[in-house]
Amino acid sequence: MLGDKLQAILNDGLAWQGWRNQSSNARLDTGYADLNAQLLNTGWPQGGLIEVLATKQTHLEWLLYFPALATLSQSHPQQHIVLVNPPFIPFATTWTQHAINIQQILILQTLKPKDAVMCFRELAKNRHCI
Repeated sequence: MLGDKLQAILNDGLAWQGWRNQSSNARLDTGYADLNAQLLNTGWPQGGLIEVLATKQTHLEWLLYFPALATLSQSHPQQHIVLVNPPFIPFATTWTQHAINIQQILILQTLKPKDAVMCFRELAKNRHCI
């Protein structure tokens, strides 16, 4: 059973669940035509949590996000891109090479999973983060 805070995030529509047909007009091009074609709204949804689950974690998962993050970084230079408990600390040079302004990146590391859920909920309400 999901914790109450996580269930509230799902109920409020703050987390995108790719397997559910959730209508949303706001979408962000992933930068990959094949991936866009597989996603319900032909791109990443905007205004919610996105999580990619992998059977093996490597630094390559970041490549899925780089085109969209570069677009967000350039189109919203005064806002922050927040990573909560990323599996790896981003390598600044690589992010810069993909046109992402690393001065916009905030990394939050929580000690407990329930604290990460609280962070997601608060960040979803914050208009200064993308």
